[in-house]
Formats: sequence, C-alpha cells, structure tokens
Amino acid sequence: MTVWLFTIDVPLYLPQAIDRILDAHSERIEKVVLAPPSSDLMIRQQYRMFGPVDSLRMGRLYAQGAALGLLSPAHQRRLTGRLHSVRAAAKAHDVPVETVSDISDPNFVDRVRSAAPELLLSLVCAQRLGSELLDAPEWAINLHPSLLPKYRGAAPEFWALYHDEAETGWTAHVMVEAFDAGPIIEQRTLPIRDEETLHSLTQRLSDVVSDFAIDLVDAFPDADFDTRPNPSTDEHYCPMPSVEQRKTFKRRGNRFL
Repeated sequence: MTVWLFTIDVPLYLPQAIDRILDAHSERIEKVVLAPPSSDLMIRQQYRMFGPVDSLRMGRLYAQGAALGLLSPAHQRRLTGRLHSVRAAAKAHDVPVETVSDISDPNFVDRVRSAAPELLLSLVCAQRLGSELLDAPEWAINLHPSLLPKYRGAAPEFWALYHDEAETGWTAHVMVEAFDAGPIIEQRTLPIRDEETLHSLTQRLSDVVSDFAIDLVDAFPDADFDTRPNPSTDEHYCPMPSVEQRKTFKRRGNRFL
C-alpha cells in the first residue's frame, strides 16, 4: 500500500515524530508533502498568541532549530542526537519530499489522483484539503492534537491549558472539508502535568504521535475502522487566541516556555 504524508516543516516539534514514522514505514510512505501556511499570517498569529517577550524567546528556539535543520541529517544527529527539519527526515529515509504552496491547485490534485495512494495521512497540515483532493485516495485521515470534538481549529494545546484540562491527546479522524469535523477513528490520551508549559506539552504530544501514526499505517491495507460521530458545533471550535485571552492565560499562572 502507498501513503502520502501531508505536513509542515517546523524545526521545534514535528521532525522527530516524522523521523520515527518514516523509520517504521519508509517503504510504504511514497511522498512527504509540505503544505506551509502563509508566512505572514503565521507570524501575525504567533505574535498575537505569544506576545512580544515570548515571541522573541520562541523565535530564538525556532531560529536555532532552523539553522540546525540546514545541516545534513548525519550532522544533525551527531550534534544533537536528533533531526531538526522534516525535509532532513525525509532525506534520511530516502522518501521524496515536495513543497506545495497551494494543494488545491488542479495540477497537484491530478498528480495525487494519478498516484492513487491508498492513504492520505495529514499531520499538522496547514492548508485546507478540498473535496477533489480528499476523493483521490481510498482513505484520508487527519491526526489532530486534541480529544475531539473539543478544541477543533488552531492552537488546541493552548486551549487545553487555558481551560485547565486534566488530559489532552490526539484524535485520528476521517477527513472532510470542514476542519477537524470528520468521524472519529481512534483517540490517544496524554495526562497534563502540573506546571506544564505550552512548549513542554506540545513537545510531549509530538513525542507520542509517531506511535499513533505508525499503528494507523500498520492497519492497512485491511483497515476496517469502526468510526463514531464527531459533533462539530460552533462551541467546539476555537480560533487562535486573542490578545486578551493570552493575557488571561498568563495571569492564571500559565507559561509558554
């Protein structure tokens, strides 16, 4: 069976997870598709959520990781014991990687349709997958970092801490055009620790998602998932936090780093 993996290339969290997934299934994953968001939009959203001081601190971590990610996979492993870019992970496992600025482009959709992957697996893909793309594979599954239907949309890790949840986790669901709204296949929970920061929670979530993704791919080609409903009402959708919500988050003693 063949899998196309849709994701983004950020240096802080995803590279280690993608590395483990490809290590287990490089023979099945035919291509890694990087579908980045608008860089201007991402910067504005991140600045609004983190604020000036924590934006600088996160930016420093991001820049350090991005610089390491430019090195060869072997050099990255020698220096830090891990990889710092999704592109490097794909290269290390000889899996082709392609950056697509618009995954709704008809030419790209036609190429996916011609390749006819059995599974399109989305892990933090930053672009909306339209109906024509979703119809191309036999299965299209997204991994979302919350226990749906709670915290559909952006920054679910933030909202889990904001609402003082005892646990969070990942949800594998069938993809539909609406974000995070398809039927639920399976969920994996992760307890939230005392004194958890947004950075530590996001890192721990990325550490456990690889096993989840590996198990999903293992289920094919004989997958016969028993799905359950995923109610998608407005109350379950959470956008990026506002400036006031960020200030409330910090007033309550929560920390980003």
